[in-house]
Amino acid sequence: MPLLTRLLIMPRHRPFLLAGLLIAGLYIGGWLDKSERDLIDLRARLHARAASGELLVVAIDPASLQALNRWPWPRRYHAEVLRRLLAAGARRVAFDLDFSSSFGAEDDRVLEEVLAAAGSERVALAVHRQWVHDRIFDTAPLPGFRPHVSLASITVQPDPEGLIRGLQTVAPWGEGTVPTMPAWLAGGTGAAARDLLIDFSIDPATIPMLSFVDVLDGRFDPALIAGRAVLIGPTAIELGDWRSAPIYRALAGPLLQALAFETLIQERGLRRLDGPPVALTSALLALLIGPWFLRLPWRLGLMLLAGSGALLVVAAGILQPLAASAIDTVAPLLALLVSFSVAMLLRVEGQARALVGHIGSLAASDDLMRQLVDSSFDAIITFANDGRLLSCNRAAERIFGTPAGTLIGTPVALLLPDRNGRWLEALAQAGGSHELSGQDQDGRRFPIEATFSRIQVDEKWVGLAIVRDITERKAQQAELERMALHDALTGLPNRTLFHDRIERAIGAARRAQRSMAVLLLDLDRFKDVNDTLGHDVGDLLLTEVGPRLQQPLRETDTVARLGGDEFAILLPGATDLATACRVAERIVDGLRHPFQIRGLVLEIGVSIGVALYPEHGQTGPELLQHADVAMYAAKRGPAGFVVYSAESDTNSIRQLTLTGQLRRAIEDDQLLLEFQPKIDAR
Repeated sequence: MPLLTRLLIMPRHRPFLLAGLLIAGLYIGGWLDKSERDLIDLRARLHARAASGELLVVAIDPASLQALNRWPWPRRYHAEVLRRLLAAGARRVAFDLDFSSSFGAEDDRVLEEVLAAAGSERVALAVHRQWVHDRIFDTAPLPGFRPHVSLASITVQPDPEGLIRGLQTVAPWGEGTVPTMPAWLAGGTGAAARDLLIDFSIDPATIPMLSFVDVLDGRFDPALIAGRAVLIGPTAIELGDWRSAPIYRALAGPLLQALAFETLIQERGLRRLDGPPVALTSALLALLIGPWFLRLPWRLGLMLLAGSGALLVVAAGILQPLAASAIDTVAPLLALLVSFSVAMLLRVEGQARALVGHIGSLAASDDLMRQLVDSSFDAIITFANDGRLLSCNRAAERIFGTPAGTLIGTPVALLLPDRNGRWLEALAQAGGSHELSGQDQDGRRFPIEATFSRIQVDEKWVGLAIVRDITERKAQQAELERMALHDALTGLPNRTLFHDRIERAIGAARRAQRSMAVLLLDLDRFKDVNDTLGHDVGDLLLTEVGPRLQQPLRETDTVARLGGDEFAILLPGATDLATACRVAERIVDGLRHPFQIRGLVLEIGVSIGVALYPEHGQTGPELLQHADVAMYAAKRGPAGFVVYSAESDTNSIRQLTLTGQLRRAIEDDQLLLEFQPKIDAR
């Protein structure tokens, strides 16, 4: 009979088989994906490597924007930069910019001439595919540019966490496909499509960079350009081309494309060992090592657990930087931990059953069982069918804070106040583990986990409960939940909690047929504080802003930090326009007072956008969007706050579509001038 078949039919292996199958199911179902990605990111952070230097980024940075004093720039600027790069010997040049609209006939002609002279083998322009309301929109350079350039896609798709972890070497566009920009820069033009998992251990700070204005003015060493691929794109935050990424949180779009290029050129595309092989390995680990934990003393079992886990972690940590292989280790590690826990639970349960089975035996046996039970970390109690406690161990004295002499004979319902004798009988008969409330002699309640069973003693049943104090576990769970829903810097609710409270407030307002308001705030001159005094002073300022925002509010109102220097306020309940405006005025007045930070007197302002339900939106995202529109309108006025107005909101799909249609009509000479006579000259 094969070894695996014998293992499956042995009773002592069945709990470990079930544990292995459970972990394999969790892994295949994707419940462990986030932990696996976090481990990959951690290993990448621990083993940073430098870029190859084969790619140079020409950055449209704050210095360039300030020097040229306008945006967007005339096409002749890009033409001059391209001419200088090609003259310096650039191997390939790609623009991570949108050239789909005309800047002017003369500027477009100048750039078209330079592109024609360069040739499509040396220059690529960006194309992009986006989805709007289940419709696909493909952007492309102007028709006059396309014959002279290669087309390269800059489309990226985030993972379920909203992070960009990879891309494809070939992307769909139009009715066919085009290479992605990193693949084109690396020399690929028609390779088969494949997924590329970006290696974020490559440090973006080691990628060579030049400022756009320096190249435009010729202030660079041509040796930095010769033989290299060059990527031109925006890195200034104000241009908005930033993406969420692992490790670095946010990266400029060109730097993300550059990391993908480095991943290709260094052959660092991570190969993940995942899927069914990892699931099968995890199940086999639980099945094969679990019985060893059951046979070995617990100290040796703990050493085996630590050694096996360390071996997995070290192996994965070595393979990722050396062989560009990312091994999923969470499921195997969890299999080891669960197997050890199951073995310990089986051992405790076996000891408890052995103890109860010897009730009424010789005094020597009773002393032996008492020692076994007293050595248990968990409380072990037995109770009669009338709910009165028969016996308990030292752990029960410690957990419930009462000596055994006081506990014996008392109703178990005093220790488990949520359950009476009838319920205890039912629990003991049904068995299983339950989370309940325990109570000590001072009346303090605390969470416990109790496993119930019952045995037959002298034609009477005796209930058995193994009780564990889970106060610390519950506190950890509560802290994790708090961290997930609150901003780490200010302690205010974060975007996730704020969205949840908006939806709850909208539901309550809809049922009560009343209004509510959302305020979106952005601090003025906050960037000057960060740039001048540093981010540590900016962080201290943000922690002072939160209490100021809460001063004019009710206890039921919510202040949240959405990110950066952006805050939001929810005014639930019956909140009309006048009330919302009064709150906005108080906030503007409150933030006019200077802040004292490290002996410095700092003055900032605030711009507030106000949106009301249901006048300005029926959903949370709609209210926030309209409050955002009003906030940017407030930045242009002196009042400090603006109430959303649909008439002044030009951010609509119809406006966007009409603009594009009008541009095409002008280019295709489709406009016709007509007039209506008002006077008959005859």
